[in-house]
Amino acid sequence: MDDKRLYIGILSGTSMDSIDCGIYCFQKDRFREIAFYESAYPSDIKNEIKKDLNNLKKNHNKSTLHIRLSNEYSKIVNKVLAKEKIKFEEIEAIGMHGQTISHLKHDDKNVSIQLGNAKDLAKKTKIKVISDFRIHDIENGGEGAPLAPLFHDYVFKDRRKKRVVVNIGGISNVSLLTNYKNDKIFGFDSGPGNTLIDSWTKKNYNFDYDENGIIASKHKINDSLLNIFLDDGYFKKEAPKSTSTEFFCYDWIVNKIKLNKISCDKGEVL
Repeated sequence: MDDKRLYIGILSGTSMDSIDCGIYCFQKDRFREIAFYESAYPSDIKNEIKKDLNNLKKNHNKSTLHIRLSNEYSKIVNKVLAKEKIKFEEIEAIGMHGQTISHLKHDDKNVSIQLGNAKDLAKKTKIKVISDFRIHDIENGGEGAPLAPLFHDYVFKDRRKKRVVVNIGGISNVSLLTNYKNDKIFGFDSGPGNTLIDSWTKKNYNFDYDENGIIASKHKINDSLLNIFLDDGYFKKEAPKSTSTEFFCYDWIVNKIKLNKISCDKGEVL
């Protein structure tokens, strides 16, 4: 290929439904996608992470999952390169986000834990690997999330216009982009995205998600419960702020439903 400034990005989200791998070209203010692939998340790794997540968080440094996950990453990267007929020497670097297993505050300090071994991935692909994005952000005074605003600004900014990007995954985040009046990028986690409906669907219907919103379409909005949801302290907290599926989870829903029932029993809401 004529353009040698190629980069690979590989990651898996908190839902662990796939491992995404893309090859991209960045040249000054231009951005081009060369290839993008989704691979099924290894069920054995996914099951082991979920089996004893609390213990894994405490002892993640000793876990073999770091190597096992990076092995999967390396297989995918090498397969993608072969399919696209791109030599490893043509890739400047791999950006490896890893698998987040925890992102929260502990003793008023931001803590973010990812699985994946950058050295092992570099060894098996023969390509330089850049990782630990969230940890580095925390070390430099950030929340460790969201990471998307920098990329959003690179791709979507328009100096003549004010633009905001809403990114909805398990957790939703907002990016305020630079323009003629503002030269600083600003972003924060706005709250839950798909995590609540996904966790409810999994627990009550044994589906990973509500495909095409079929389940939700059969029900009506419970305004009183919605108001209790929106009254959560996280939404009143000023940015910068970040959150995770550890906070906005199935237990969070159950606790809000209990509050709604208590309110209804007292006649405070109809």
